[in-house]
Amino acid sequence: MQKIIGLIVAGIILIGGAYFIFDGIKDVKTAPVVLESTVTDVMNKVEDAAMMKKEAEGVMEKVDDAMEKVEDVMEKTEESVEDVMEKTEDAMEKHDDEVMMKKEDGDVMVKNVSEEISLASVDPRGGDAQAARIYKDGVFTHYVTVNNIDPAEGKFFEGWITTNSAFISTGKMEKDDAGMWRLTYTSNDDKLMYNRVVITEETSADGLDNKPETHIFEGEF
Repeated sequence: MQKIIGLIVAGIILIGGAYFIFDGIKDVKTAPVVLESTVTDVMNKVEDAAMMKKEAEGVMEKVDDAMEKVEDVMEKTEESVEDVMEKTEDAMEKHDDEVMMKKEDGDVMVKNVSEEISLASVDPRGGDAQAARIYKDGVFTHYVTVNNIDPAEGKFFEGWITTNSAFISTGKMEKDDAGMWRLTYTSNDDKLMYNRVVITEETSADGLDNKPETHIFEGEF
C-alpha cells in the first residue's frame, strides 16, 4: 500500500515538473517577439522625440528672426525720431536767428508780428469793422476802424483787447472827417496774449469806467 502511495506522489511530482518545464519553454519561445516589440516602441519614441526637437529648433529660429526684425524696426524708429528732433532743433535755431536783432547794448530777442482781421458784427444794426496789431522793436500798436454804424444817442464806441477772462480798454473811438470811427492804442509791453478784439457801445455818462457794456463787434487774431 505504501508503495502504491509513493508511486502516486512521484507521478504527481513528475507531472508538475513537466508542466513548469513546458511553460518555461513557451516563455523562452515568445521572449524574442516581446523584446522586438519593446525595442520598436522605444525606437519610435526616440524618433518622435527627435522630430519634436527639430520642430522646436525651427520655432526657435523663427523667434530669433522675429526678434532681429523687431530690433531693426526699433533702430529705424530711433533713427527717425532722432532725425525729426534734429530737424526741429534746426528749425528752432533758424527761427531764433530770424527774430534776433542786434542792438548797441547787446543781443536782444525781439518778436516781430503784423496781423489784420475783420471783426464780426454781433449787433442787429450791422456795420463793418477791421482790426490790426503790430509788435515791433518792443512796441505794441493796435488799430481799429468801424464804418457804416454809429453809436446810439448818449452812447460811444470803446475798444478792448481781451483773453476772455481779462479785458484791457484800448480807448474811446473817434470819428474822422470821412465818417469812420477809429482808435489807435500803443504800449511798450507785449500784449500779443490778448488775442481777442471787442468793440462795445458804452454809456457816455459813465465815461471810460473800465466796464465793458454791449458788444457790437468781436474778432480774434
